[in-house]
Amino acid sequence: MVSEKVYQLCRTSESVSAVLARDPTIAPSDAWKALFAQHDKECAGASVTKAHHDAATPEDLKRAYNCGKWGPKEPSELFLRLYHDALCTIDKSVSGCMVSPSLMGSCGTVPLTVISVVPDIMRHMSNLIVRAEKEVVLATNYWQNSIASKYITNAMKELSNRASARGERIVFKLEYDRGSAKQVLDNHMEVTEEEYLGKAISLPTKNEIPNLDLQVINYHRPLVGTFHSKYMVVDRKYAVLQSNNIQDNDNMEMMIHLEGPIVDSLYDMALISWSKKLEPPLPSHNSPAVHGDLSSFGGTKEYDPTSVRDGVIKESSDARHSSKIQDQQFDKHGSDTIDPASRTKLNGIINSGLPNILTGPSTSDSVTRPANGERKMGESRDKTNRLPNEQNLHFGFEKDGLRKTELLRENARAAITTGDVEHIVHQETRDGTSNKTFNSIDKTNSSNSNGSADPNRGGSKGPDIQSRRYFGSGEQIIPQFQIEHPSSGENPLPEHTTEDPHYDKDIAGEISRVQTAVSPNPTETRVQSVTRHLNHTKNVGFTGNASECEPHHEMAPYIPHPVQEHFPIAMVCREPYGTPNHQSVYNPQNEVWLSALRNAKNNVFIQSPTLNAEPLVPAIIEACERGIDVYCYICLGYNDTVSLIVSS
Repeated sequence: MVSEKVYQLCRTSESVSAVLARDPTIAPSDAWKALFAQHDKECAGASVTKAHHDAATPEDLKRAYNCGKWGPKEPSELFLRLYHDALCTIDKSVSGCMVSPSLMGSCGTVPLTVISVVPDIMRHMSNLIVRAEKEVVLATNYWQNSIASKYITNAMKELSNRASARGERIVFKLEYDRGSAKQVLDNHMEVTEEEYLGKAISLPTKNEIPNLDLQVINYHRPLVGTFHSKYMVVDRKYAVLQSNNIQDNDNMEMMIHLEGPIVDSLYDMALISWSKKLEPPLPSHNSPAVHGDLSSFGGTKEYDPTSVRDGVIKESSDARHSSKIQDQQFDKHGSDTIDPASRTKLNGIINSGLPNILTGPSTSDSVTRPANGERKMGESRDKTNRLPNEQNLHFGFEKDGLRKTELLRENARAAITTGDVEHIVHQETRDGTSNKTFNSIDKTNSSNSNGSADPNRGGSKGPDIQSRRYFGSGEQIIPQFQIEHPSSGENPLPEHTTEDPHYDKDIAGEISRVQTAVSPNPTETRVQSVTRHLNHTKNVGFTGNASECEPHHEMAPYIPHPVQEHFPIAMVCREPYGTPNHQSVYNPQNEVWLSALRNAKNNVFIQSPTLNAEPLVPAIIEACERGIDVYCYICLGYNDTVSLIVSS
């Protein structure tokens, strides 16, 4: 059960962010010590874990319920069981929480999910950055000079220009993990301008971002205590939580956009992770998200993908139409295929003609309009989206290539810090192609040599009929007409790239733009557009051989969700642990995974590149033995080299 100590810690109004609200000059680490130092003990191992696995009683669940601020919707019983078990872990050591206990149980909304490759996630992050009014806090496990990082650095320059036009300054905090021997003495190293301007990182110079106050921290806990977080908090109003580092890879990645009180939890976690004194302080230190509203979709407090402000976002009479931000226009050609009522609702998503008074239009011609200008109608987008020869990422890096010794050093640093040898920088061949080889899929070999599978059976043939029906029960929230006609046929929205940035005023505009990029056009089929889009960075020119998708099966990288009221969200983390052993397995994040498997009633879905955690595999087997369907989508063989390291 939840101890009295934990119960009181959760019920108090105190938190690290509350301390800094009173005095923003205090270092978050000092605030943490003042609040929780007496509650920190040694990490708990597997023996302590098993002692807390007794089934929670209704009284225990009620106590857990009282340890959160859930908003208008009550958490489910399953949610409370997981949250209860997470709370039990901080009885031994609050430090494993990595967020003030009073902010663990919260609520919020998720107006957007992105399921795509890294550039699509970076596109949304860059849009949030340029729309910032006061501050940006960006954290990633590994930062590497790349196409991915250029989305961010371009946005930093554009944000500085917009802030200059408003006569304001923006505070920008960047935290990453690029392991250094010096971190034996100081886990949180402040990075000098000389270091972050180097080839491997390549952040903007102070002259390029004169209206940004940039501070950079390199956080690693030797030997193997990786800062594995990937998130961003903007103006203490919006947050994104993603799976990818700021480096190029060819993985499918995921991201969620969060709003509401849960942003205060991420903000608090960001302060604790930062640890050092914030110089200058964050302007929103006394402006919690719990006092704000929901405004990602054109400043509205409520968003429904088919209803915004009674079904339409009306364009303000003082909306400023800039040549540097494309107007979002609906495709009038489709008027015969959709009824007027539906069109009114669709305009709520597709049109984004709201004024952008706070952040203003783009102001930097050098960022938003390259020398070659706009693409002409009918011109192949391949010219715009392919990297110019001089930018074709020698050794995987943007701008100048690294010398051999620099390349080896960067490879070693990336592998040691991230534990990922799959995406360290690989040298390119003399002809500029990657050292990887791409073979077309042999359709004859991909067919099942053992004959057709029994559709009612599972096993290696895939899920049974009931499971397939369950997995396919979701509905595409973007109307089919918008997927087929995301922007005007006469003036399609240009793709937002590092060579040709196009920033949108809100998420609705972003959805239209990215959906246009994966739609057929005069020179490409839908599959060709999707192939080009997915291979924009790592495998430029790769030719796909998939068949054309059926209607309603089109790719939709940006998935909006109805935002009407807050729902319960729990913040569960684990702190970096440097010692190469398994003494830090009992923490909120790990325990929620195990609790989910213990308390599941029907099925569990797991998607991960690797799945070899010592406590997790037995828990999966035990769930299966209870009759629970556990679906594991993993990459067999991914990163096996690192998995061979003792106690990894």
